[in-house]
Amino acid sequence: MKAFINIIIVGLIGLCSSTYLFNLSPIDYRGTIEIQTPIEESTLSLKTEEDKFLNPESITITHLATKEEVIKLITDSIFNVDIYMDNKLIKSNVDNLELISPSIDATISASEEKPIITTLNLSQKDLALEDGIYKFIFNSNLIADKDKSSLSVLVTYDTAGNYYPATNEAPVGTKGLTLYYTTDNADTLIPVTRFLVEDKSITRMAIEQLQNGPLNKGLKSVIKDVTNTTYNNGNVVID
Repeated sequence: MKAFINIIIVGLIGLCSSTYLFNLSPIDYRGTIEIQTPIEESTLSLKTEEDKFLNPESITITHLATKEEVIKLITDSIFNVDIYMDNKLIKSNVDNLELISPSIDATISASEEKPIITTLNLSQKDLALEDGIYKFIFNSNLIADKDKSSLSVLVTYDTAGNYYPATNEAPVGTKGLTLYYTTDNADTLIPVTRFLVEDKSITRMAIEQLQNGPLNKGLKSVIKDVTNTTYNNGNVVID
């Protein structure tokens, strides 16, 4: 009987010892899986209809989105612009070019059906730039991803114009555009033909050239604000 009791005691001691060792055994965490909460990434990207401009007054840039997003603006400008000439930075972080300035702490919504459309002032006079070819890099303050937050275009300012001798055909790469300006007393329309690089629609070319005005100081442009344009049979009619 005593031997049986001793066997039971030894068994209990062994059981307790194995359980104790089991509880204190080191755990190998190498096979465990770490689960993280997914981070919502913005789908915003930039787009413009053209990447080359001649004597522009403005540019329209669109923020595209593939899903609905709400963005809080922390500055009073949607874009900052860096301007280069011959690969040299001549103006940095130019802001407040938006024709309609946003408010700080404003929230802006974007979706696939309703992108954010922004028009910015590119007037040569307002930017205080001389004639020449410039590279504009637009940096969006709405996009955190540096790979998607910038867009570059080439801008040419040529207010002096180029003279072409009388010809029946437009020089290669250009389109002849006859513009009508008025004299000081507005009783006569004077036709002036310019040969332009056709880098945009004919209606937009006509509007920009008329708004830029004539080189002859004795002539005046009658075009200011434009409501509507129509192109028909080679003629651009501007309202």
